[in-house]
Amino acid sequence: LEGQSLLKPADHGLVLRPLKRLYQDANVNVAASAIKATGLLAGLLGSDFSALARRTAPALLEKGADKKAVVAEAVRGCLAALSTGSCLTLAE
Repeated sequence: LEGQSLLKPADHGLVLRPLKRLYQDANVNVAASAIKATGLLAGLLGSDFSALARRTAPALLEKGADKKAVVAEAVRGCLAALSTGSCLTLAE
């Protein structure tokens, strides 16, 4: 399995839409887990995630101002995954 992607080409927006709704969940652990899952998905998909990353970044930046440390840390990790995975550049 080395060198092979475990994710098949598909509409990953079907996975991202429910995750994005969970960013606003009242339970901070649920919101943080959804944000972390987005970061993992971005890391696995790399540049294939770039179109979805552009739609997700505004919601992540909004959540970055959250007072809860667990959410803010998840947002920083997700944004790092987006930038290192060639999903999103600073210019975008």
